[in-house]
Amino acid sequence: MVPRIAPIQKLRLTITRKLRSSAWLCAASLASACLAAPPENPSTTTTQSPPISPSSTSNPKNAEQSPPLALVANLAFRGSTQANVIAAARSVNFAATDKKSLLAKPKFSDQERQALCSISLLIEKHTRFQSAMSAIRLHYALAVCSQAISLNDELQKEISLRLKDQNELIDRGISLADPTALDRARIAANDTQLTLLSKQSQLRSELAALIDPQIACSYSPTELESPSLAIDDLCTFQTLALQQRLDLKAIHQAKHHLPSSSDVAWETALRFWNIPITAPQARNLLGQSILGFNHPRKDTSTPDRRRVLLDQLHRAKTSEIELEVSEAFHARELAAKRWKLAVETTNSWQTRLEQLIALEEVKGTLPQQIESKLEWFQSRGKELERLLEWQMADCDLQSAIGQVGFWNTSAPPTSTTVASKPDKDPLSLEHPSQTEKHGE
Repeated sequence: MVPRIAPIQKLRLTITRKLRSSAWLCAASLASACLAAPPENPSTTTTQSPPISPSSTSNPKNAEQSPPLALVANLAFRGSTQANVIAAARSVNFAATDKKSLLAKPKFSDQERQALCSISLLIEKHTRFQSAMSAIRLHYALAVCSQAISLNDELQKEISLRLKDQNELIDRGISLADPTALDRARIAANDTQLTLLSKQSQLRSELAALIDPQIACSYSPTELESPSLAIDDLCTFQTLALQQRLDLKAIHQAKHHLPSSSDVAWETALRFWNIPITAPQARNLLGQSILGFNHPRKDTSTPDRRRVLLDQLHRAKTSEIELEVSEAFHARELAAKRWKLAVETTNSWQTRLEQLIALEEVKGTLPQQIESKLEWFQSRGKELERLLEWQMADCDLQSAIGQVGFWNTSAPPTSTTVASKPDKDPLSLEHPSQTEKHGE
């Protein structure tokens, strides 16, 4: 009996399910937060970053067919709509006023303005990083989708050939258990191909919201990394994440500069932050502190209360990052092991097929060859499905570590050879012509 080709059909469902995971919702949340923002146009957006140098990327052979992963990530990094809104708000709200002007009404001191600019810059870079990670996830999803389309093309050709062989067997009077099975497989393969092409178009549309649509509409990556089976150290990744995460650095900056600031600067910082807090006590303390602003002069302990709040925020964010890294680390490790099992299954069916071909002249094993070949396609589809799971888990771990610009390096932070803080941020937003001063 000819087996079904369910895994290839299931692969398209897996692509959809993986892109709807919690780590992948950052693109949707940014879009919902920017409904009133101008539409994306990476060619016209203004940032404070130096120009991108595509020469820092690798794989020139793949670049001839489609932009490399690094270029796509850089475009999404610099074209982030929400980050551009944050940058515009900073230039308007924290611009230095002319003290000689009679109309000037400075709301912040120079020290407060520099502190707020520093915090908002960190939040902006973190937002850009999330946009880049969204583009990277789409890159890998499109690569798997392209490979699934190619695999399904091979399956359709194989079915056509086997239909001819089956008809020859029937003409020779050889009875088959189910001569209509290949027809059903052909119909299912055609349906899968239509679905995969539709999913590819949908993924490109989602990518067009992050980068230049002219690039996204024809973006067809095919190269995929093989999962790493090396034994990594979870604590090393957690330590690296606590060093790299920009949202944690923003809280650290606030701890040093905001407790003794004016009420206006303090309230402005609280409104400007977009940092998720998981600890209920931190959320409650935040509300109590905001209520305390109604009568700041009657409460001489306001700086102490602010320090308590920021300590709560820092501890809550630290615990959240450690948990995020741990979950992504174990998911990535599990996905690598499952991918290895899928590869072993594919190899086993390949060996079985070679055995049947060798026995064909003796026993006439053509029906068994047809069955084994379709089983091989089934196993190959499962292998692609597991590969997509690993790629998404690896993206989750990269996102949890938060090292901006890792896509421009030959070895990402999740590689066993790179688990330390980089000497220089390859995508620093600082520009020589920038007038703002940001305290560290």
